[in-house]
Amino acid sequence: MTIFELWDERTGRAIGRWPTEAEALAVVRDLLDRGEVLTVAALVLRSADWGSAPETIAAGAELGARARKNEL
Repeated sequence: MTIFELWDERTGRAIGRWPTEAEALAVVRDLLDRGEVLTVAALVLRSADWGSAPETIAAGAELGARARKNEL
């Protein structure tokens, strides 16, 4: 089962885990809508399967653009 995590690079801590990438990206869009550009700049989206190393999907400005691109 794959999960999607948002990590804050400033603190080295996960801020949340979601079952789909779309749900994680919705959180990023919400942050952008609230003007939290610097917060998004410090975030990394990773996917992880149980028993395997996390894989980075996008970070910072690229993550923000990915969130906007996937807006419904």
